[in-house]
Amino acid sequence: MVRLAYLTAAVPRVGESCGQALAREESAPIEVDANGWVTQSDPAATASLCFNNLTLEDGISYVAKFGKHHGACFGDVLTHAGYKDVPVSWFFAEEDLVVVPKVQQTAIDVIEGSWVGTERDGMKVDVTKVACDHFPLVLDEKREQVSVWIEGLVEKGGRE
Repeated sequence: MVRLAYLTAAVPRVGESCGQALAREESAPIEVDANGWVTQSDPAATASLCFNNLTLEDGISYVAKFGKHHGACFGDVLTHAGYKDVPVSWFFAEEDLVVVPKVQQTAIDVIEGSWVGTERDGMKVDVTKVACDHFPLVLDEKREQVSVWIEGLVEKGGRE
């Protein structure tokens, strides 16, 4: 059985891009260079948004380790709502300043709204709320919470 799991994610509607989903509410700006790569032109600003549970110095050191991330995932529109047909779990990062809580809740509402009139009508996204920032994996306590969440997803599988 299949289950989708979202962790610090933005979810667009069909015909909408991830960047548009993020722009629905005030969230972190996404900068894409001329070659299509996401850039972090201000490491301190990026750190303060992505790693707000760390010191600025520690956050900047993590930003320096960022790999390349292609901007197409923010600009290309969704053509198929895979979330429409399967159970969905959401790790809700309550202190996320990149995918802010309002954007996360809107995404959950979009997913549940896509189920109206289908065999999933009336079902809810399985939500786990945790007080953490956009990168919960950098702190031991939060990483443990993510691990427990993932282990729970494996147990649930495609079951509701």
